[in-house]
Amino acid sequence: VPNLMGSKSVGLDWGHKKIGMALSAGFSERPVGTIPNTGGLSSNVTLHRATLDRILTIAKVEGAARLVLGNPLYR
Repeated sequence: VPNLMGSKSVGLDWGHKKIGMALSAGFSERPVGTIPNTGGLSSNVTLHRATLDRILTIAKVEGAARLVLGNPLYR
């Protein structure tokens, strides 16, 4: 198990139309922005491919060690 203390994380707020992204390192965070969700409501991963590729590219550029997906409280 790698030691992730002090490493960067990309937080994702996954919506049907847009995905919000923020970068955190320790207790500091900054918004990265939003990207379109190309797959919408579909459960077909092929339709989400462009979105996933964009998220991974941003994570690599920012030097993030992990992705954190938000859990919606309300539907």
